Amino acid sequence: MESLSSSRDANMVIVALDATRERTKDELRLTMNGIRMRGDILRGGSSVHVFGVLHTVNNPMGYPMKATTDSFVGTSSRLLEEEVLKKIDMYESMLVEIARSCREERVSMNVKITAGTPTKQVILQEVMSSKAAWLILDRKVFKRRSEDSFWS
Repeated sequence: MESLSSSRDANMVIVALDATRERTKDELRLTMNGIRMRGDILRGGSSVHVFGVLHTVNNPMGYPMKATTDSFVGTSSRLLEEEVLKKIDMYESMLVEIARSCREERVSMNVKITAGTPTKQVILQEVMSSKAAWLILDRKVFKRRSEDSFWS
C-alpha cells in the first residue's frame, strides 16, 4: 500500500488565499517567511504556488457580483479575465523580493489566480489536480473551513 506522502509530490506547497480581499506586501512577506522559517515545509527543489480565488468582482457600476459566468446575473467573461490579470500582476509585483530569496534556496514560486465559487471547491480542485503535499490556508478561508463540515 502506498502512503499519502509518497503518492504526492513532497515538494509542492499551495498557499491558498482569498484574492477578493486586498492584501499588502508585508502580509504576503510574513506568510512566506513563516513558511520558510518553519523548516519542514520547504527544502531545495520545492515549489510554492500562491493560489488566489477571486469569488467576487465589482461590475462597471461598482456593485459586487459573484465571479461566475454561469447564470444571467453572472459576470462577463471579459471582466473576469481583466480582474484575474490585474490580481496576478499585483501579486507578482508584491512577491518579487520573496521569489528572489526563494530562488537562492532553490525554491520556485509562481502565482495563479482563479475566478470561481464556491471558494472551497475551487481550492480543493486545485489541490487535487496539483497533488500538493502541503496546503496553507488564508485565515479567512480557514475560518470558513472551521464552520463548514465540507472540509472534514
